[in-house]
Amino acid sequence: MEDKRIIEECKKGNSKFQKILLEKYSDYLASAARNYMADKASIMDVLQDTWIIIFNNIDKYEEKGFFYPWAKKIMLREIIRMSNKEKAKVMFLNTMSRKDKMQAPDIERTLELQEALKLVEKIPSPAREIFKLFVIDGLPHKEIADIMNIKESTSRVHLTNARKKMSDLLAIRDQRKVKL
Repeated sequence: MEDKRIIEECKKGNSKFQKILLEKYSDYLASAARNYMADKASIMDVLQDTWIIIFNNIDKYEEKGFFYPWAKKIMLREIIRMSNKEKAKVMFLNTMSRKDKMQAPDIERTLELQEALKLVEKIPSPAREIFKLFVIDGLPHKEIADIMNIKESTSRVHLTNARKKMSDLLAIRDQRKVKL
């Protein structure tokens, strides 16, 4: 069934189609949430809140593109809100982007996932969240600024700070390895 019809019925408050929409996209949203949330309970909380927001605002959805990016943007805002309000554990499941020149290729290859997770968690908030939105989700600064309710220039500054912190943490890690 096409999203357009499903969404039209959801806008009418048809619970059968709300269930269809929820079942169709929940796994995708959960997968994206795993990039940020540390535990299953937090993921379930953010998904529940996201779907409530989606269904309360489905009438604002415009058929300009695909539904998933709109829903994911709502979910990312909810993750940020939860992170700010409840200090939810936030995780990063990827290394820095290939475009990033701050890290030598051999260091990037040797950086293990567990080390990356620990290092990223040491980046102070909100730089950590902006780093993840930019690196994992590939969002431009304009969208990050919109999600986090900040200026684009502030997003850029936080990303620069996150990269600097990550670079410092990598240097410390490498010094410790050399001493061993």
